[in-house]
Amino acid sequence: MVSAEEAVFDYICPFLGCLIASTLFAAPINDLRKSLRERTLGSLNPNPWAILTGNCLGWCSYAYYTNDPFILASNLPGLVLSFWLNMGAAKLQYLAQVDAAIANRFDKTTEPATTGTTLQENIKESLIYSPQDVLFLRVVIIWSSVLVCVGWLGYFQGHETQAIGVMVNINMIFFYAAPLETMKTVIDTKCSDSIHSPTITLNCVNAAFWFLYGVARRDIVVWGPNSLGLCLGISQVALCLWYPKSGRQEGGGEMEFEPVSTLDADPDDSDDEPEGIHPIPVTL
Repeated sequence: MVSAEEAVFDYICPFLGCLIASTLFAAPINDLRKSLRERTLGSLNPNPWAILTGNCLGWCSYAYYTNDPFILASNLPGLVLSFWLNMGAAKLQYLAQVDAAIANRFDKTTEPATTGTTLQENIKESLIYSPQDVLFLRVVIIWSSVLVCVGWLGYFQGHETQAIGVMVNINMIFFYAAPLETMKTVIDTKCSDSIHSPTITLNCVNAAFWFLYGVARRDIVVWGPNSLGLCLGISQVALCLWYPKSGRQEGGGEMEFEPVSTLDADPDDSDDEPEGIHPIPVTL
């Protein structure tokens, strides 16, 4: 017979945690879609999305070794969604770099350092990589190496759960620490536009439920990082309350961009800046 306390902490809390986690992972969808339409990331910080991939992949692995369906159900949707978030952020960063290359090519104040290079060469160079690609690949490579060592090479035979648990905790620290730079920006600018309010709110609620679930199961791998996440989430909520938003849309600015139709143009044939070029800043 399951007691009321066991039902709440062992079943109700993780079930609600699964629902809230899925809502948390889906929180940036509308903002990213808006950014894709406007062709700029604006104030969105995509770095946590790459860490999210490693976080969900690690928790899915931990769920496999602990046979915990709740942890698997709460992280598998986030793993799939994180791929789309990272691809969307990379697209916008590539677009920003291409627009910047075009703008620099036709900027009269540009130093003669680019003399001898064509516009196509500048664009090709801007498409070599984006910051989001680099971060995402680093996360995937690290977790792939860990899973190969644990699951195939057997370096931690008999201690697979502990090994994955340690790595998950390390990843969770980076996941929850990713907004720290944003927090510094908020304090410096005295404006919380760069904090994604829906994500932070759901993050706090999600961390609270999983903290209770980890305490109930006496699993420090679960309650440890979530207690840290809860504290950091509350700190960001406090910053949002202390430094209100300026009223701008979180998904990006109000700029609209026309298709660039002068990619094959020779900049030396005209003294005027061609129409249709609207540079956006490179997001790093």
